[in-house]
Amino acid sequence: TTQLGFGRRTGQINCSPEVNLVEQTKFLGITIDSSLSWTPHIDQLCNRLNSSLYALKQVKEIGDLTTARTAYFALFEAHIRYGLAVWGGTSNANMTRILILQKKAIRILANLHFQESCREVFATLKILTVTALYIQEVILYVDRENLSRLEDLHYYNTRNSTMYPLPIHHLAQYEKKTILHRKKAEQLSTDRNKNEEGETAKD
Repeated sequence: TTQLGFGRRTGQINCSPEVNLVEQTKFLGITIDSSLSWTPHIDQLCNRLNSSLYALKQVKEIGDLTTARTAYFALFEAHIRYGLAVWGGTSNANMTRILILQKKAIRILANLHFQESCREVFATLKILTVTALYIQEVILYVDRENLSRLEDLHYYNTRNSTMYPLPIHHLAQYEKKTILHRKKAEQLSTDRNKNEEGETAKD
């Protein structure tokens, strides 16, 4: 039996002699660390993505672009999407590590040199970057769970009524780690709802 303590003072946590206090553990395929930095999980994810790059290159050599693109979604993006709504609030450095590998995959699909830009290829192949995937996953989670908005807690029609309430916090780092990823998910979800309402009004 193991115990994982969260926070900056895990050394002060008391546990039974039969229970080992660990710095990280794996749960449902996701590696959770005591500081919730998600770096150990990113390390393992990058290893899997590197293996997928080799497989993707083999598929591209014997097949066409359509086949290789299908292989990308199955062998590469599927690994990124797994649990992304949970660990996607990791540091920019960790997200950049994944994006670099993602660009390598895109260059394989488009037969680009390693120094050539692949920004337009993302749009052409309709492939989302890891950051865009994270925003999408969070918005889908919020819509699926039908979370309460501020307008559900009071009857005042305020400009923030469509926002989602979060527990009181004092660190900016909290907003980066929360499942709602407040600044991105709320705004995109709100803008989308406004656009849908506008289109309905026009019809």
